[in-house]
Amino acid sequence: TFGGAMLLAAAPTPAFAGGMFDFGLTLPFVAITFLTMMAVLNALFYAPVGEEMEDRNKKLLQTLSE
Repeated sequence: TFGGAMLLAAAPTPAFAGGMFDFGLTLPFVAITFLTMMAVLNALFYAPVGEEMEDRNKKLLQTLSE
């Protein structure tokens, strides 16, 4: 047992995981989450608000041109 403990102590340590650029399954998960949220926000918020702003600008331009 003492020889086994010495052998384990002399074994090289594995590389440190969890560093700044250690991409496992986290990167694809974050990318998919980001793209999903971007599509949902675009469909539910940005597109309708953009349409309302365009309608408002058309009405303002029509009012100002009269």
